[in-house]
Amino acid sequence: MPEIGKPSTRKMSTKKLFIWSLLLPFMIGLDDLVGYMGAMTIYNAFGLLIGIYIADVLIDILIFISPKFTTRLVKNAVLSLMATLAFLYLAYKSFNEAFYLLHEHYHVTGGQIFVEIVIFVVLVLLADLIMAKVQNRKHYLSKFTSLRV
Repeated sequence: MPEIGKPSTRKMSTKKLFIWSLLLPFMIGLDDLVGYMGAMTIYNAFGLLIGIYIADVLIDILIFISPKFTTRLVKNAVLSLMATLAFLYLAYKSFNEAFYLLHEHYHVTGGQIFVEIVIFVVLVLLADLIMAKVQNRKHYLSKFTSLRV
């Protein structure tokens, strides 16, 4: 949630505000495009992109009209729960679609994917250990290995 009172702001002309209101949803919507990739298999992609654009425009309008109302709306527990469930469903759908494509086109099994994920995590942790030594800093695992039970 942007804090409108803290950054340096200046008045915009109506023309400049209109241009920003057309461009801002596209800039904000780039992460939405990646986040909704799983939904692209469920819905028409063009309709989904228009929906994302309209939702971002409405959010921008709410922020400018009433930041307090928008903050209250965003902090609403029921709305947050519903959004969380929707995003979890989209994550499930994305992973399910990716697994289906891997299995269907490359004959990859669930066990192979699990082994590759484990190998990837181990490689990332090893890379962190090596970079920690090179950069003379604590490694990620030190947060867990120094805990005393």
